[in-house]
Amino acid sequence: MQKFKIFLIFCFFLGSSLFSQEIDYKVSSILSVSTDLYTRVRIVLNNYLVIENIKLFDSGTIEFPSYNSKNDYTYDQIIFVDLNLEKYILDMIKLNSEEKSIFNAKNVIYEIKKIHYIPNSKRLANVEILLDNKIIMILGVMRGNKGEEWVSYPSIKVGNKYYKTIYFLDKNLKSKIEKDIILEFKKNQKISEREKIFRKRKDIQSNVKI
Repeated sequence: MQKFKIFLIFCFFLGSSLFSQEIDYKVSSILSVSTDLYTRVRIVLNNYLVIENIKLFDSGTIEFPSYNSKNDYTYDQIIFVDLNLEKYILDMIKLNSEEKSIFNAKNVIYEIKKIHYIPNSKRLANVEILLDNKIIMILGVMRGNKGEEWVSYPSIKVGNKYYKTIYFLDKNLKSKIEKDIILEFKKNQKISEREKIFRKRKDIQSNVKI
């Protein structure tokens, strides 16, 4: 009986360690193109996440894709929560090196962390997606000409065309995340609208003279 208890405890700790094991991210592909001002780098993480338009300067400084607003404010489009992963990626970019990855996109764990609604704009919201507790992607919810909502990815404009700078290679993962974003967006939008109505009624009641 005692041996059986010890065996169960061993299995519990073994199972816990397996489930808590962190996903190992690799730069599975890298492509560098030199320009007059900097080296433009494209990397793929674990065969599923593409980050393009990374700028590597001669000084060793590296800039990841970002968005500059009309107010001259810079917004990050990707944030590395895991600083060790960020350092690894920076080193691999400087070395122009890649490693083999056997990672399957089916194993990606993601969470919609935050939805920031934007009033009076074609871009309805900014959405923060956390990937494997390591990376935050900033995506957007847009409204199409027919009134439908769709998910937009970070991009740059070249001429009259937009090119994605951060996106998923795996179509199934992409579809699943986009579907969840739209569902969460609509759910939170209804809650937000109810709160606005409630606050409006409360303001009216507080201004009523008795």
